[in-house]
Amino acid sequence: MNLNNETIDYIKTNRKWQSIWLDKLIKYTPAGFAVFCMCRFISLVINKNFSISLILFEPIVLICIFCLVYYTLRAAQREKQFIAIPEVNNPLLNQQLETLNWVIISNSNKYIIANTKPSLFSFGETITLIFDDDKLLFNSTSNFAPPFGNDKNKLNYEKFCKLIH
Repeated sequence: MNLNNETIDYIKTNRKWQSIWLDKLIKYTPAGFAVFCMCRFISLVINKNFSISLILFEPIVLICIFCLVYYTLRAAQREKQFIAIPEVNNPLLNQQLETLNWVIISNSNKYIIANTKPSLFSFGETITLIFDDDKLLFNSTSNFAPPFGNDKNKLNYEKFCKLIH
């Protein structure tokens, strides 16, 4: 993955990724579809076994879908944000990133992109570091992010700050 100058300038100015709705739609639709199917299945089971009208259960399904959309949009906003860190002029930054078990995907004098390894509780994250004039911009984005799984991104930020300070 390579970043062009236009994208880097946008990030430096706005401290966030540009919005590409198609990417977000592809990324979050499976989780939304799974919740919708689960709610529909539960409503059918309850309707069949307890003779409760489906109309009474529909508000619960709609509330679940609303919550999913709300938390998904919040997660998407958090993923877009870059955090400014006072730059540490460290020529060994690449080697230090490898001590965190982050695999460097792309490296230039303007940015570094690395991936974390997948684990039992994570599909892995993409770490983006952009060198600004007086600071370092940090972003961690889940490779496959369910709407409620952003704690790993915060953990990556804390590990990185601990490493450079």
